[in-house]
Amino acid sequence: MIVPWLSLKSTNDIGPGFREELFEKMYGVDVVFGENQDGSIPAPLVYDDGMVRGQAAYVLSYVDRYVDQALLRVLWDGKVRPVI
Repeated sequence: MIVPWLSLKSTNDIGPGFREELFEKMYGVDVVFGENQDGSIPAPLVYDDGMVRGQAAYVLSYVDRYVDQALLRVLWDGKVRPVI
């Protein structure tokens, strides 16, 4: 399950340029932007199919990275699981 704050964090600070390119390279998706009324580029379209896949990949890598050191864990149904 993607936790709302974590999935939004994965893309809320991406703008055109370096972070966009890095996200695309790391997760194999295209970052899609909309357009504001004044023609400026807002944050990515977070509900685009590619962005959803990229966000899911980000969240999984985040959990994998911190599961043994920074996430609270509980024993549930006989398995140790992270609490996020």
